Amino acid sequence: MELVAGTEARATSKVKRATWPWLTQNHEHYRTGNTGISDARCTLLGGRSPSPAARPLMAQGHFVVAVHDVTPVHDDRIRRILALFGRVGIARPALFVVPDWHGEGNLERHPAFVDMLLERQAAGAEVFLHGHRHDEVGHERSLREHLHVFGRTARSAEFLVIGRDEAARRMDRGLEMFGRLGLEAIGFVPPAWIFGASTRALAAERNLWLTESFLWVESLRARHRMFSPALSWSSARPWRSWMTAGIGDVRTAVVRVPSLVRVAVHPPDIDIPPVRRSLERALERLVRARSAVRYTDLFSRIAP
Repeated sequence: MELVAGTEARATSKVKRATWPWLTQNHEHYRTGNTGISDARCTLLGGRSPSPAARPLMAQGHFVVAVHDVTPVHDDRIRRILALFGRVGIARPALFVVPDWHGEGNLERHPAFVDMLLERQAAGAEVFLHGHRHDEVGHERSLREHLHVFGRTARSAEFLVIGRDEAARRMDRGLEMFGRLGLEAIGFVPPAWIFGASTRALAAERNLWLTESFLWVESLRARHRMFSPALSWSSARPWRSWMTAGIGDVRTAVVRVPSLVRVAVHPPDIDIPPVRRSLERALERLVRARSAVRYTDLFSRIAP
Protein backbone atom coordinates (compact mmCIF):
# COMPACT_ATOMS: atom_id res chain seq x y z
CA MET A 1 0.00 0.00 0.00
CA GLU A 2 1.04 3.65 -0.43
CA LEU A 3 0.71 6.41 2.10
CA VAL A 4 -1.20 9.33 0.61
CA ALA A 5 -0.52 12.98 1.39
CA GLY A 6 -3.44 13.21 3.80
CA THR A 7 -1.91 10.57 6.07
CA GLU A 8 1.67 11.83 6.02
CA ALA A 9 1.65 13.37 9.48
CA ARG A 10 0.16 10.26 11.02
CA ALA A 11 2.63 8.00 9.20
CA THR A 12 5.59 10.15 10.23
CA SER A 13 4.47 10.03 13.85
CA LYS A 14 4.29 6.26 13.72
CA VAL A 15 7.80 6.03 12.28
CA LYS A 16 9.18 8.25 15.02
CA ARG A 17 7.67 5.97 17.64
CA ALA A 18 9.18 2.84 16.08
CA THR A 19 11.13 0.69 18.47
CA TRP A 20 14.05 0.24 16.07
CA PRO A 21 16.30 3.31 16.47
CA TRP A 22 17.94 2.89 13.06
CA LEU A 23 14.61 3.67 11.40
CA THR A 24 14.87 7.28 12.49
CA GLN A 25 18.46 7.89 13.53
CA ASN A 26 19.50 11.41 12.54
CA HIS A 27 16.90 11.53 9.78
CA GLU A 28 16.42 15.14 8.83
CA HIS A 29 13.17 16.14 7.10
CA TYR A 30 13.88 15.27 3.49
CA ARG A 31 11.67 16.14 0.58
CA THR A 32 11.23 14.42 -2.73
CA GLY A 33 12.45 16.60 -5.58
CA ASN A 34 10.80 20.03 -5.45
CA THR A 35 7.26 18.80 -4.94
CA GLY A 36 7.01 19.55 -1.21
CA ILE A 37 5.87 16.00 -0.48
CA SER A 38 7.88 14.40 2.28
CA ASP A 39 9.44 10.96 2.23
CA ALA A 40 6.80 9.73 4.69
CA ARG A 41 5.02 9.02 1.42
CA CYS A 42 7.36 6.11 0.78
CA THR A 43 6.09 2.71 1.76
CA LEU A 44 8.06 -0.05 3.43
CA LEU A 45 8.24 -1.80 0.07
CA GLY A 46 9.70 1.25 -1.68
CA GLY A 47 7.91 4.50 -2.39
CA ARG A 48 7.33 6.45 -5.57
CA SER A 49 7.94 10.12 -6.13
CA PRO A 50 4.79 11.94 -7.22
CA SER A 51 5.91 13.10 -10.66
CA PRO A 52 7.77 11.31 -13.49
CA ALA A 53 10.35 14.09 -13.61
CA ALA A 54 11.37 13.45 -10.00
CA ARG A 55 11.11 9.68 -10.10
CA PRO A 56 14.41 7.94 -9.24
CA LEU A 57 15.68 4.84 -10.97
CA MET A 58 14.57 2.67 -8.03
CA ALA A 59 11.19 2.30 -9.75
CA GLN A 60 12.67 0.61 -12.79
CA GLY A 61 14.04 -2.73 -11.59
CA HIS A 62 17.71 -1.97 -10.91
CA PHE A 63 20.24 -3.12 -8.35
CA VAL A 64 23.47 -1.81 -6.86
CA VAL A 65 26.33 -3.77 -5.33
CA ALA A 66 28.87 -2.54 -2.79
CA VAL A 67 31.91 -4.18 -1.23
CA HIS A 68 32.35 -3.02 2.37
CA ASP A 69 35.56 -2.93 4.40
CA VAL A 70 37.89 -2.60 1.44
CA THR A 71 41.32 -2.69 3.02
CA PRO A 72 44.67 -4.36 2.28
CA VAL A 73 44.11 -6.43 5.43
CA HIS A 74 41.41 -8.22 3.40
CA ASP A 75 43.35 -8.13 0.12
CA ASP A 76 42.87 -11.79 -0.81
CA ARG A 77 39.19 -11.78 0.15
CA ILE A 78 38.51 -8.58 -1.79
CA ARG A 79 40.13 -9.99 -4.92
CA ARG A 80 38.11 -13.21 -4.65
CA ILE A 81 34.90 -11.21 -4.24
CA LEU A 82 35.73 -9.11 -7.30
CA ALA A 83 36.53 -12.28 -9.24
CA LEU A 84 33.10 -13.66 -8.30
CA PHE A 85 31.52 -10.43 -9.51
CA GLY A 86 33.37 -10.80 -12.80
CA ARG A 87 32.09 -14.36 -13.28
CA VAL A 88 28.45 -13.28 -12.87
CA GLY A 89 28.81 -10.14 -14.97
CA ILE A 90 29.12 -7.28 -12.44
CA ALA A 91 31.85 -4.94 -13.63
CA ARG A 92 31.42 -1.73 -11.59
CA PRO A 93 30.67 -2.39 -7.92
CA ALA A 94 30.98 0.36 -5.34
CA LEU A 95 34.06 0.08 -3.13
CA PHE A 96 33.71 1.20 0.50
CA VAL A 97 37.36 1.88 1.31
CA VAL A 98 38.81 2.15 4.84
CA PRO A 99 41.98 4.32 4.96
CA ASP A 100 43.61 2.60 7.96
CA TRP A 101 41.75 -0.52 9.06
CA HIS A 102 42.17 -0.93 12.86
CA GLY A 103 45.43 1.02 12.64
CA GLU A 104 47.00 -1.93 10.79
CA GLY A 105 45.90 -1.40 7.18
CA ASN A 106 47.24 1.99 6.10
CA LEU A 107 46.63 2.17 2.36
CA GLU A 108 49.84 4.09 1.71
CA ARG A 109 51.89 1.09 2.82
CA HIS A 110 50.27 -1.22 0.28
CA PRO A 111 50.89 0.16 -3.22
CA ALA A 112 49.89 -3.03 -5.04
CA PHE A 113 46.48 -2.97 -3.37
CA VAL A 114 46.06 0.72 -4.18
CA ASP A 115 46.98 0.04 -7.80
CA MET A 116 44.18 -2.51 -7.95
CA LEU A 117 41.74 0.06 -6.56
CA LEU A 118 42.88 2.65 -9.08
CA GLU A 119 42.35 0.18 -11.91
CA ARG A 120 38.84 -0.51 -10.67
CA GLN A 121 38.14 3.19 -10.30
CA ALA A 122 39.34 3.84 -13.86
CA ALA A 123 36.98 1.09 -15.06
CA GLY A 124 33.99 2.82 -13.45
CA ALA A 125 33.87 1.55 -9.87
CA GLU A 126 32.69 4.17 -7.40
CA VAL A 127 34.80 4.80 -4.30
CA PHE A 128 33.26 5.70 -0.93
CA LEU A 129 35.13 6.75 2.18
CA HIS A 130 34.15 4.15 4.78
CA GLY A 131 35.18 5.52 8.15
CA HIS A 132 38.85 5.84 8.98
CA ARG A 133 39.80 2.94 11.28
CA HIS A 134 36.48 1.06 11.40
CA ASP A 135 36.83 0.41 15.12
CA GLU A 136 36.19 2.07 18.49
CA VAL A 137 39.67 1.82 19.99
CA GLY A 138 40.30 4.52 22.58
CA HIS A 139 36.61 5.33 23.04
CA GLU A 140 34.02 3.95 25.43
CA ARG A 141 30.34 3.76 24.60
CA SER A 142 27.82 5.42 26.84
CA LEU A 143 24.84 3.41 28.02
CA ARG A 144 22.71 5.20 25.45
CA GLU A 145 25.16 4.28 22.69
CA HIS A 146 25.19 0.65 23.83
CA LEU A 147 21.41 0.56 23.57
CA HIS A 148 21.48 2.35 20.22
CA VAL A 149 23.72 -0.26 18.57
CA PHE A 150 22.55 -3.34 20.48
CA GLY A 151 22.66 -6.36 18.19
CA ARG A 152 24.10 -4.41 15.27
CA THR A 153 27.87 -4.40 15.77
CA ALA A 154 30.45 -5.56 18.26
CA ARG A 155 33.00 -2.72 18.15
CA SER A 156 32.65 -1.00 14.77
CA ALA A 157 30.50 2.05 15.56
CA GLU A 158 33.44 4.38 14.93
CA PHE A 159 31.49 7.50 14.01
CA LEU A 160 28.97 7.08 16.80
CA VAL A 161 31.47 7.11 19.67
CA ILE A 162 33.71 9.96 18.50
CA GLY A 163 32.71 13.61 18.74
CA ARG A 164 32.15 16.05 15.90
CA ASP A 165 35.70 17.47 15.91
CA GLU A 166 37.33 14.05 15.85
CA ALA A 167 34.90 12.89 13.16
CA ALA A 168 35.86 15.89 11.03
CA ARG A 169 39.57 15.17 11.53
CA ARG A 170 39.16 11.53 10.53
CA MET A 171 37.18 12.41 7.42
CA ASP A 172 39.81 14.98 6.45
CA ARG A 173 42.71 12.58 7.03
CA GLY A 174 40.98 9.95 4.94
CA LEU A 175 40.26 12.36 2.09
CA GLU A 176 43.82 13.72 2.18
CA MET A 177 45.16 10.18 1.94
CA PHE A 178 42.80 9.41 -0.94
CA GLY A 179 43.99 12.57 -2.70
CA ARG A 180 47.64 11.53 -2.41
CA LEU A 181 46.80 8.10 -3.80
CA GLY A 182 44.52 9.23 -6.62
CA LEU A 183 41.30 7.83 -5.15
CA GLU A 184 38.21 9.99 -5.69
CA ALA A 185 35.50 9.49 -3.07
CA ILE A 186 31.95 10.28 -4.16
CA GLY A 187 30.36 9.61 -0.78
CA PHE A 188 30.77 8.56 2.83
CA VAL A 189 29.30 5.54 4.59
CA PRO A 190 30.05 5.12 8.31
CA PRO A 191 31.21 1.73 9.56
CA ALA A 192 28.34 -0.63 10.39
CA TRP A 193 25.95 1.95 8.84
CA ILE A 194 25.90 3.73 12.22
CA PHE A 195 25.81 7.52 12.08
CA GLY A 196 26.83 10.00 14.71
CA ALA A 197 24.81 13.16 15.25
CA SER A 198 27.01 15.21 12.90
CA THR A 199 28.02 12.58 10.34
CA ARG A 200 25.73 13.64 7.51
CA ALA A 201 26.48 17.34 7.92
CA LEU A 202 30.23 16.73 7.93
CA ALA A 203 29.99 14.57 4.83
CA ALA A 204 27.96 17.20 2.98
CA GLU A 205 30.48 19.92 3.93
CA ARG A 206 33.15 17.83 2.18
CA ASN A 207 31.07 17.22 -0.97
CA LEU A 208 30.57 13.58 -0.04
CA TRP A 209 27.00 13.69 -1.26
CA LEU A 210 26.06 10.03 -1.29
CA THR A 211 25.55 7.92 1.81
CA GLU A 212 23.47 5.04 3.08
CA SER A 213 22.19 3.34 6.19
CA PHE A 214 21.04 -0.24 6.50
CA LEU A 215 17.56 0.79 5.38
CA TRP A 216 18.10 3.80 3.12
CA VAL A 217 20.32 5.14 0.36
CA GLU A 218 20.56 8.94 0.31
CA SER A 219 21.63 11.89 -1.78
CA LEU A 220 22.55 14.69 0.61
CA ARG A 221 22.71 17.13 -2.30
CA ALA A 222 19.23 16.34 -3.64
CA ARG A 223 17.87 15.89 -0.10
CA HIS A 224 16.30 12.64 -1.23
CA ARG A 225 16.25 9.27 0.47
CA MET A 226 14.94 6.03 -0.97
CA PHE A 227 13.99 2.99 1.06
CA SER A 228 16.02 -0.08 0.14
CA PRO A 229 17.00 -2.45 2.97
CA ALA A 230 20.44 -3.86 2.34
CA LEU A 231 20.66 -7.48 1.28
CA SER A 232 23.59 -8.64 3.38
CA TRP A 233 24.90 -11.76 5.06
CA SER A 234 26.44 -12.54 8.43
CA SER A 235 29.54 -14.56 9.20
CA ALA A 236 29.54 -13.86 12.96
CA ARG A 237 28.05 -17.24 13.96
CA PRO A 238 27.30 -20.41 11.96
CA TRP A 239 23.57 -20.16 12.68
CA ARG A 240 23.54 -16.55 11.49
CA SER A 241 25.37 -17.53 8.31
CA TRP A 242 22.75 -20.16 7.50
CA MET A 243 19.89 -17.85 8.44
CA THR A 244 21.09 -14.92 6.34
CA ALA A 245 21.87 -17.25 3.44
CA GLY A 246 18.25 -18.41 3.52
CA ILE A 247 16.99 -14.85 3.73
CA GLY A 248 19.15 -13.88 0.76
CA ASP A 249 17.70 -16.70 -1.33
CA VAL A 250 14.14 -15.75 -0.44
CA ARG A 251 14.57 -12.01 -0.98
CA THR A 252 16.10 -12.29 -4.43
CA ALA A 253 13.49 -14.84 -5.44
CA VAL A 254 10.40 -12.88 -4.40
CA VAL A 255 11.39 -9.18 -4.36
CA ARG A 256 9.01 -7.18 -6.50
CA VAL A 257 10.49 -5.85 -9.72
CA PRO A 258 9.88 -2.07 -9.29
CA SER A 259 11.92 -1.79 -6.09
CA LEU A 260 15.65 -1.17 -5.82
CA VAL A 261 17.77 -4.07 -4.57
CA ARG A 262 20.93 -3.06 -2.72
CA VAL A 263 23.54 -5.78 -2.14
CA ALA A 264 26.17 -5.33 0.58
CA VAL A 265 29.10 -7.75 0.56
CA HIS A 266 31.63 -8.02 3.39
CA PRO A 267 35.04 -9.73 3.05
CA PRO A 268 34.31 -12.73 5.34
CA ASP A 269 31.27 -13.60 3.16
CA ILE A 270 33.57 -15.19 0.60
CA ASP A 271 35.03 -17.60 3.20
CA ILE A 272 31.79 -19.12 4.51
CA PRO A 273 30.47 -21.79 2.08
CA PRO A 274 26.70 -21.29 2.65
CA VAL A 275 27.08 -17.52 2.49
CA ARG A 276 29.28 -17.65 -0.61
CA ARG A 277 26.83 -19.92 -2.41
CA SER A 278 23.86 -17.76 -1.41
CA LEU A 279 25.69 -14.61 -2.56
CA GLU A 280 26.50 -16.16 -5.92
CA ARG A 281 22.91 -17.34 -6.42
CA ALA A 282 21.57 -13.92 -5.46
CA LEU A 283 23.86 -12.12 -7.89
CA GLU A 284 23.05 -14.54 -10.72
CA ARG A 285 19.31 -13.98 -10.20
CA LEU A 286 19.73 -10.21 -10.09
CA VAL A 287 21.86 -10.12 -13.24
CA ARG A 288 19.23 -12.14 -15.11
CA ALA A 289 16.26 -10.08 -13.90
CA ARG A 290 17.60 -6.55 -13.49
CA SER A 291 20.16 -4.00 -14.62
CA ALA A 292 23.16 -3.22 -12.44
CA VAL A 293 23.62 0.52 -11.89
CA ARG A 294 25.96 2.71 -9.89
CA TYR A 295 24.99 4.80 -6.89
CA THR A 296 25.30 8.03 -8.86
CA ASP A 297 22.78 6.67 -11.36
CA LEU A 298 20.12 6.27 -8.67
CA PHE A 299 19.58 10.01 -8.30
CA SER A 300 20.27 11.11 -11.86
CA ARG A 301 16.65 12.14 -12.41
CA ILE A 302 16.34 14.19 -9.25
CA ALA A 303 17.24 17.85 -9.49
CA PRO A 304 19.67 19.04 -6.79
